[in-house]
Amino acid sequence: MKLVWSCVLVLLFVAGSCRKSGETKSNSFEWSTDSLKTLQTDLPPDTYNDLIFLNALTGFAVSTGGKIVQTTDGGIHWTTRTEVSFYLNRLQFTDGQTGYATGGDESGTYLLKTLDGGIHWQTTLLTTPGTGWPGGMFFVGSTRGFITGNGYFRQTKDGGKTWSDVTVPVKNGLGDISFRSDREGYVLGEGGKYYQTTDGGNTWVLRTAVVNFPLKRIVFTPARSYAMADTKLVDLESGVIVSPALLRDGTRKLLFINEKNSVGIGQHYENGFFPYGDISLTNNAWQMSTTRSYSPVSGAIDFTAVAIRTAGKVLVIGRSVVNSTVIELTYKHP
Repeated sequence: MKLVWSCVLVLLFVAGSCRKSGETKSNSFEWSTDSLKTLQTDLPPDTYNDLIFLNALTGFAVSTGGKIVQTTDGGIHWTTRTEVSFYLNRLQFTDGQTGYATGGDESGTYLLKTLDGGIHWQTTLLTTPGTGWPGGMFFVGSTRGFITGNGYFRQTKDGGKTWSDVTVPVKNGLGDISFRSDREGYVLGEGGKYYQTTDGGNTWVLRTAVVNFPLKRIVFTPARSYAMADTKLVDLESGVIVSPALLRDGTRKLLFINEKNSVGIGQHYENGFFPYGDISLTNNAWQMSTTRSYSPVSGAIDFTAVAIRTAGKVLVIGRSVVNSTVIELTYKHP
């Protein structure tokens, strides 16, 4: 394992971002890469694209290989609950029993639903062949949900039984969708375009960010809404780059514990070819950061999923050349 320290100096304070399901306390603390610990687990080898925890012990993850896996002991032991023939990229539970996952392949977009806490999953084809896999999925409550993709933006009001098109001007290249509350939500598009709703998804307003990079993922702080764009953060309220926030190259996802403490995951390449998995931490909203890089053979070539397991613990999932890698980050909960 190789430790890489990278400090990015900036001049102004910038608020960071977190998933809606994360903690929202504003109390900051000091954490470091010394708090990262590799867990010995039986997680099946795969690339896991999303991870959530329903409580301190019970969590789920979905994979490129079509697996939905569950842990009931905080990430040590995992059980494959279902496995489909297409890749899965989004996962959400609206309560302890009702959960949704989405994915797809060349045959179309699929929705998976559970009503028994993730034990059994029912699969439904949502789109006609040729529309491809989804860009995003989000449910506002147990029955109202949205799904996006290249050329489509659809909604359901009955838990996925029936779907209808959302009327918006442009549907090309629609990607991530997320809500920070039951009324405020965003959908990312191409060319800096994105949609905003302030009435729970009944109407959507087209907006354009002043940015030269694609908008990739939506991230929230307790106070602000952002989109990741290369190494930048874009304020979705104003549509401008938050200057001078700077993320590490190759950062795929962000999770903010509060306004200052954040973890970023992804990968970088050395010698133009060898991939190393990266976990970056900041104590001051990316004014400075430290990164631990993991060997592609014994550690990870990439990190692709991150979630708060419980107060004081974050779980990160990556993959090495042969196995999946699970990292636990412990911090002092205020």
